[in-house]
Amino acid sequence: MWQIFLLSAALSSAPDVHDLTSFTQEVDRIVLSGRRMPPALLLDVARLQRPADRMLALVYLRRTGLLTGEPVSLDRVVFHEDDGNGSGAEPSEDPSDAD
Repeated sequence: MWQIFLLSAALSSAPDVHDLTSFTQEVDRIVLSGRRMPPALLLDVARLQRPADRMLALVYLRRTGLLTGEPVSLDRVVFHEDDGNGSGAEPSEDPSDAD
């Protein structure tokens, strides 16, 4: 119960990021303040308009040291593709099935 409350509070206090410049400025503020990456920051990446900006944002997070741990699905975050089970992986297609 408390986890949901804390997550909603973190999401509501996160700045609204619409472009790559404001995103990188927010990342710089987080790094300079010594804080860890808020989980909502990946949602801000997914909200960027252009796939190129989303890719640059992920690279920026990784280079600043904020994005560590599990790999991020580029299909899901950058290209907004999903196979329906939440994994973000596209099913493989066998070229021999094409008619």
